Amino acid sequence: MFGSIRRRASRRYAEIQGKYLSLGMQQAAERHIDPKFEPFEIVKKVPLPGNTDGEHYWFVADYLLASYPVELALLIAASFNSMQPRVGFGPYGKIMIGAQFVDRNAAADIQARVALPGDDSEFSTWLLREKIIPARMYLSELERHYGPHPAYSKFVLSSSCSERSGKAIEFLAAGAFQANSADVAKKTWPTLIVVPEVASAVAEMLRSIDNSVGIYVTE
Repeated sequence: MFGSIRRRASRRYAEIQGKYLSLGMQQAAERHIDPKFEPFEIVKKVPLPGNTDGEHYWFVADYLLASYPVELALLIAASFNSMQPRVGFGPYGKIMIGAQFVDRNAAADIQARVALPGDDSEFSTWLLREKIIPARMYLSELERHYGPHPAYSKFVLSSSCSERSGKAIEFLAAGAFQANSADVAKKTWPTLIVVPEVASAVAEMLRSIDNSVGIYVTE
């Protein structure tokens, strides 16, 4: 019985993983975005909190959730690890943790440790000088230098936002398909989700995507 569940889960896992990748690449092409280079554009406006706990990456996760469809957001999030030679650490795992804190940390201070100079170097200089920035102040300066980002601002500031919560759960469920196989996903599942109420919601969504995969990976 267990062997048949594992075989079906492994087959379906690979199929669903391929669909996520295909759809994400299609969305990137439609938006004329190269996911490999998009993180370098994002960090001009959205600073990284540095090599610290993933909880502090909540507002980076918010930017991905507010700015892209879930499948493309996942591709871009994974591509953040291409920044490792430049910043000294891989941000992808931290972003996945950060996505679990978007509700808990809404309107909290922004921690800025890594920002790349963009068209407006004044902004990146300001980010790094301030280091810890009240969320409203950060968004005000972002708008002054780069124009309004209404969806992102809503996600960062709203104490209750069902759209943000829903996209975070979708994003994390999609992230469960980033492992090399269903077996690897099963092994890493206990460390993937650190917020209990998020874990139950993601497990439920995985089962809705495919019951055999959901059961195999999460139980």
